[in-house]
Amino acid sequence: MTRAPQLRYLADGKRLHLQDGPIDLIVEANGTEASVGVAYSAAARRFTGLLDELCDELPLLRKAADPARCLLRGKVARRMHDAVAPFAANCFITPMAAVAGSVAEEILAAMLQNAQLARAYVNNGGDIALHLDEAEHFTLGLADRPDAPGLLRTMIIHADDPTRGIATSGRHGRSFSLGIADAVTVLARTASQADAAATIVANAVDLAGHPAIVRCPA
Repeated sequence: MTRAPQLRYLADGKRLHLQDGPIDLIVEANGTEASVGVAYSAAARRFTGLLDELCDELPLLRKAADPARCLLRGKVARRMHDAVAPFAANCFITPMAAVAGSVAEEILAAMLQNAQLARAYVNNGGDIALHLDEAEHFTLGLADRPDAPGLLRTMIIHADDPTRGIATSGRHGRSFSLGIADAVTVLARTASQADAAATIVANAVDLAGHPAIVRCPA
C-alpha cells in the first residue's frame, strides 16, 4: 500500500506544500479558481507514490550514467538519465544529479495535463519547473550564499524567454558536491537539464592542490 504524502496549503492559501521523505515541493498555480483546484488535485495524485517509484530503481540511479543506453524503466528515472547523458561521456555523473529538477517537471506536467493555467511553478528545494502563458512572467531571486539571508539580484523571466527550468547547486546544498562553489545557478529549457548542468558546473569549480582546500571522506 502506497503511503500518503503530506499535503497542505501554506498560510497565504495560494500555494500548495507537498512533502514525502526528502522531496519537499512548493507549488503555485495561477488561473481560474476551478482550474487551480484541478491542477492542485492532479499534483497531489501524481506526487503520491513518486518517491517509491524512484526508490525501486535507486541502485541503478546511483550508478554512473551510460551515455549510450538507459536501463531505467520509470518515466521520471528516464528523464533523469536523459538530462545527465550529454555529460556522461566526459565526466562522472549519475542520474541522481537531476532528481530534483525531474520531479519538479513531472508534477508540473501533471498539472498542465489536467488544467489550463496562466502561470505555474513547482519549486523542489530551489530547483524550479516553470510554466508561463503568453504575456506572463516570473521573478526569480538569486543568492550567492544559500546559507545566508538576502539576495544577490533578481531576474525576470518572460513568456517569450525559452527558460522553463532553474536549478542551483553548490557545497551548501542538500546533496554532495565535488567542487568548492557556494552556489551555481543555471537557467535552461527544462528543470531536469538545469539541475544536471548546475551539478556539473558546481563540481568543476575547484582549486586542485591549493593548500587552503581541505578534502576529507564524505
